[in-house]
Amino acid sequence: MRKKIESVVVRFIPERERELLFFLLKLFLIWLSWRIIFWVLGEEKTPIQDRLIPALSAVWEQFNLWVVRMLLIASEFSLKAFGYSSHITERSIWIEDVHAVGVGNYCLGFQLIYYNTLLIFISSVSPRRKLVFTAVGIGITQLLNVFRITGLSILALKKPELIPFVHDHVFNLLVFGLMIFLYWKFIANLNSST
Repeated sequence: MRKKIESVVVRFIPERERELLFFLLKLFLIWLSWRIIFWVLGEEKTPIQDRLIPALSAVWEQFNLWVVRMLLIASEFSLKAFGYSSHITERSIWIEDVHAVGVGNYCLGFQLIYYNTLLIFISSVSPRRKLVFTAVGIGITQLLNVFRITGLSILALKKPELIPFVHDHVFNLLVFGLMIFLYWKFIANLNSST
């Protein structure tokens, strides 16, 4: 099917640009599919009964709470390993009796995990390697989340005025930069082995 589309629609475009266009189309479709999934599941701030499929959204929210809990437990462990007194509540972590970080659904990295997973799945590696790379990507994303929560917690104690900038820009740049770099290495490795 792809060959037929290529020959009819874009045969006048050189091969290298054609590959880039198809890759960009795949990126757009991955982004669009995430938007559709997010629309179906609903936003965290929308009451579950007002969402498109409330039963599905309820399961999704329970899963999100479980992931939040695991990230907070790991972050609390990290803070205690650094010698800080800390405790967690349902969606927050406290350090030295200061409210440090609240964790919302958007902070869980699911969008990044989704993009990473689909980019790996559209690559031409074996199914086994796809599963391994996907698992590694999920693990790295959640490890970075623990690093992020721990770092923001310490920042809340030492320099709370920097939290908005570091949360919105520095950590996003680090996380997305690292994941893009790892994907680039994955593709470079893939291209060198073919």
